[in-house]
Amino acid sequence: MVSAFSFTILISGEIPIVIGLIITIFDEWELEEQESWLQDMARNGWYLIRFTFGFAEFVKGEPAEIRYRLEVASKNKQLEDEQIELYEAAGWEHVTSRRFIHILREQRAGETVEIHTDSMIHAGSIKRLKRNTLSRGFTIIFITMLIVFSQGYRFINPTSLDLLEDYFLSNLILVVIYLFLAVYMIRGMIHISLLIRKLKRNEMFDHEKPYQRKKMMRFLIQQASVLTVMKH
Repeated sequence: MVSAFSFTILISGEIPIVIGLIITIFDEWELEEQESWLQDMARNGWYLIRFTFGFAEFVKGEPAEIRYRLEVASKNKQLEDEQIELYEAAGWEHVTSRRFIHILREQRAGETVEIHTDSMIHAGSIKRLKRNTLSRGFTIIFITMLIVFSQGYRFINPTSLDLLEDYFLSNLILVVIYLFLAVYMIRGMIHISLLIRKLKRNEMFDHEKPYQRKKMMRFLIQQASVLTVMKH
């Protein structure tokens, strides 16, 4: 799975390092799925380095049963140094982040203390992610409404001349993009709300949640999108 995106870095006098790149298929709020996926990658000998530009970067190593946990930052996008020190003391290594989501990996298998043992406290931390997603969603909807209002009647009943104007078409494309992003954010808010509701029922995260079906659906959607663009 990773080999199609892998490459080797050769450093004089050192053992070659194999790096793998995979398109990030999970949204940042799909916390359980990401944990399960990263743990499966470790079982196959691939260890996360960073997320960047829509890709997850891995380094090749020995397969191992290594747990991953995702934590939501309490302030801005960064975890406080004191918080990172507490995680390290409990046996967790801070690997990287995706905006507000920070990825932790146990340093030695079976020697770590679970990060969250109280589901209500865990729900409180995830609420920060919901507020951020809600804020971004409202911003996108507001921008969309401004564009629609600026065009007014032309958007409702466009003429053939309107459709030929670059300015009108560019605004129409922007509206479609922003509407897509708004729906995307709404999906995120629903997903996060379901996670919070689950925790409030005193149910902890499923760190081995099945994700293969969702992964396949995302892959098929990506391929269909590429084919549609190529046809046009």
